[in-house]
Amino acid sequence: RRSGRVAHNLARALSGVRTKTAERRTKAQMESALADSKATYLQEAQAIQKQVAALEASLKNAQAELEARSSDAQALGVQLVALEAEKGALVEANGALEGATAAQGKRLAALEVQMFALTKEKHRLETAQSAMEVTCARLEQNKAELTVRAAAVKTAATTSPEAQKELLLTARIGFQTGWNWRVDVPLGEFQGVSVDDAGLVVGIDFCGQDQRGEAAGLKFNLAVLAPLTSLQVVNLRLLETTSGELADLRKEKEQAEVVGPDFIYYLRIYPSSITHHTKYHEHDTENNV
Repeated sequence: RRSGRVAHNLARALSGVRTKTAERRTKAQMESALADSKATYLQEAQAIQKQVAALEASLKNAQAELEARSSDAQALGVQLVALEAEKGALVEANGALEGATAAQGKRLAALEVQMFALTKEKHRLETAQSAMEVTCARLEQNKAELTVRAAAVKTAATTSPEAQKELLLTARIGFQTGWNWRVDVPLGEFQGVSVDDAGLVVGIDFCGQDQRGEAAGLKFNLAVLAPLTSLQVVNLRLLETTSGELADLRKEKEQAEVVGPDFIYYLRIYPSSITHHTKYHEHDTENNV
């Protein structure tokens, strides 16, 4: 019995030892697993902290962006209000424009009617103008023919002593000066008048003749001497009121006013120019010197 008890106790003690050993092993394994889990948890916690920090930074950025977008949204709201107001104004303007367009359409139709009428009138006027141009051309031709005839008549009338005598008597120059310019006096004997071999006037001298002391009062225009195509010299030294233009004596010459005795002494007329002498110089009207 005693040995049985001893064996039983020994078995129980051995079993207890085994159990404790197993427990110790289990505890060691659990502690090792716990340590591993703790390290893992620490790593995860650090990772989570990093994620939290990143999320906080992202949150701050998001908040800043939200604030910026909020400001932009406010500005856009203001712009939207302005655009709405502009849209309303444009709608009103569009309505007015449509009304104006309708009125313009009516006006355009009326203008087209007027344009059609004006086109017809233009055609009529062009036809009349063509006829008028033909008439004008015919009149110009007639004018040219009459001019040629008049020039021929004038030349014939002023290239004879009788015609030149009649011209001087008509000018009434002799009446003002008291000269012997009369019908019964031959042209070659007129005071102050010089004639050539053909009896045509080549010079008139207003300086050396008796003018009853009224030389300053003699009045006539050079144009009255223009028909005297044979005239070569005109002495105007004592005249103060003679007027006219040198071109009156030679139509193809430039115009130069005859202003009086202190300026003009006499005119010498050549076939291609007129020279007028003053107190100091001789002036060529053709070369303007």
